[in-house]
Amino acid sequence: MAIIRWEPNDMIREFSKMRSDMERIADSFFGQNSLLRKEGKALLSKWSPALEITESGKDYTIKVDLPGMESKDVEVEATENSITIQGEHKSEKEEKKDNYYYCERNYGSFYRVIPLEPIKLDSITSSMKNGVLEIKATKVEESKPKIQTVKVEIK
Repeated sequence: MAIIRWEPNDMIREFSKMRSDMERIADSFFGQNSLLRKEGKALLSKWSPALEITESGKDYTIKVDLPGMESKDVEVEATENSITIQGEHKSEKEEKKDNYYYCERNYGSFYRVIPLEPIKLDSITSSMKNGVLEIKATKVEESKPKIQTVKVEIK
């Protein structure tokens, strides 16, 4: 077995190269012209609201936690196989007292696509109460194959 001298600088150089390669890949994936953007909006964002999706025999109920948001800040779109929820969250808190000043701003947009089994587009309803968006959609009834028995005659 051969003994090889260890050079710490070689390892640092390799990690540095690997880091720059990862940054280049991330830029091509998440950058301005990437596939993860729609009309200039990021499809992946740092803030994403919590979802609860329930399914009964005939319909779906989707609840989305959007604390501090109003219905005018949220947009819901539907296709036969999905519901898209997008919006922008903005909040600003400012306090001034004798010896200190406090200001905090939170903002961020979100974009969620929820894939579903086929739904009836004319059945979709949505409402917002106490920061919770609720969307209801009825499933398309599956067409059951018709079976017909045919008698076979012997000739």
